[in-house]
Formats: sequence, C-alpha cells, structure tokens
Amino acid sequence: MDSKDAHANRPVFDEDVADIGESRVLGMHLLLTRPERAYSLVLLFFGIFVTMGTSVTAIGLVVWFNHDPEAQAGALVIYPLLTIMAWAGLLYLIKDKLPRSHRTRSSSGSASP
Repeated sequence: MDSKDAHANRPVFDEDVADIGESRVLGMHLLLTRPERAYSLVLLFFGIFVTMGTSVTAIGLVVWFNHDPEAQAGALVIYPLLTIMAWAGLLYLIKDKLPRSHRTRSSSGSASP
C-alpha cells in the first residue's frame, strides 16, 4: 500500500479533530470555573482564530482580484464574517488592557482639559 492509499483510507474523524474538540471543552470548563487561569488559553484560541481568519480572508481577496476560476462567492462572504467575529471577540477580551484616553468626564458632563 502506498501513501496515496493510506491517506485515502484515513477516517474523517481522527485524533486531530478529537484533540481540538477536547481542548475547546477544557477551555470552556476552565473559563467557567477559573477565569483568571483560563484567560491566557482563551487569548491563545482567539489569536489562532484571528490569524487564520485574517490570512484566509486575504487569500480569498487575492484569488478574487486575480479572477481565479476556483474562487467561491460563498467563501468570500463567510470567512470575512468569521474574521470580524474573531476580531470582535479578541478586542472584547482585551478592552480592559488597552490604554485609555487622558480625557475624562467630570460630574457636570463637560470634558476637563
């Protein structure tokens, strides 16, 4: 049996998929029970999603602009949406860590210099 046959007979649900699924369950469990310890794990997941989503969206746009016949309109819709959701989730997680503006509102509602 050569390598082509071995790859063709590989099951769809293999250990790689199971590992990803188990790590998400573990991440959710840690997030619910120990949020301070799970924060870095959740940031890792969002970092992976943002990186993959941004690169896949960029590749899709290059394929579209080059008029490649393999370009799929559905993929050009769903991947940018997933990328926006990943960026929104990441920015939501780190919003308290971002530097704040020096402007503050006083009790009367006007901005202080």
